[in-house]
Amino acid sequence: MTQHEYINHLEVQIRDLLEMARAEFSPLDSSFFHRRTAPEKWSAQECFAHLNSQMEKYFPKIERAIHLGKARQWQPTETVEHSWPGNSMLRRVTLTEPIRIKKAKKKYNYLGRTGRRDEYKSFLINLEILLRLLRQSRAIDINRPRIPAEGWLFFKFRMGELFEIFVRHAERHIVQAKSAIQ
Repeated sequence: MTQHEYINHLEVQIRDLLEMARAEFSPLDSSFFHRRTAPEKWSAQECFAHLNSQMEKYFPKIERAIHLGKARQWQPTETVEHSWPGNSMLRRVTLTEPIRIKKAKKKYNYLGRTGRRDEYKSFLINLEILLRLLRQSRAIDINRPRIPAEGWLFFKFRMGELFEIFVRHAERHIVQAKSAIQ
């Protein structure tokens, strides 16, 4: 797949995520977002808090990488490559059938965060930011920028694979959020 096709594919997926999230969650009362189906499962609000916290960690790094790529004139490439850390993370965040959601680590406890703001609306804004960053990345080679992986000391993701990680991760947790509100 060429870089142009890869970015187009991700752009369509992000737009689909936005449409799905708006269709499923916009009509709901805020009380639905805080409901847990079981004590060990996340509420929809916690799912959105998790996605927001993950994206917000990486957005400034991606933005810097895009500016660096433009400054160094890294021209778009024909092929998109994935690294070992990227492939590993993609396997971890990909939605599989049946949905296997492991118990989250204690560091991913979003109960305290969920009362601070509307995580659902922030999630929609973050998807729009992700879409903007993806469009900006068309001007550079998305294989060249390496972005340090949060929580993995020596690993870095290629910018292109990081976009795909966000999309797959969002797909997985939107399904989890939908099951939490039903």
